[in-house]
Amino acid sequence: MKRLMLGAAAALACAHPTAATAQESGEVVLAFYERGGSWVYPATVRSVSGDWVTLEWDTGSTSVVDRSRVGLFHWTVGSELNCKWDVDGKFYTARITRMGDDGRSMSIVWTMDNSRDRITTSKCRSAG
Repeated sequence: MKRLMLGAAAALACAHPTAATAQESGEVVLAFYERGGSWVYPATVRSVSGDWVTLEWDTGSTSVVDRSRVGLFHWTVGSELNCKWDVDGKFYTARITRMGDDGRSMSIVWTMDNSRDRITTSKCRSAG
């Protein structure tokens, strides 16, 4: 029974990036952007005050969000994301093939045509 409960908790944490909410200043996280609907975007925690977290988004803007809408950054090689294509500014599905040492740059392969690209996390989002 204990294993079943631990397994269920782990599955929930993976399925919902907001399930884990232990944030500290400087930590890279994924959070629901106030106008982003059901998508989560990368951000850096600037401060935490009770139930509120001040985030600096990868785009450079900042906002204060409810701590329950912030979760662990879990993008790794193999993660499937939606990334903005520079040609038309629309989001398309891509898979990470390499994460840069800086934690912000990455190599991706576009699923639409298997072409490869280098991109930053600021141009990507994942389902929340």
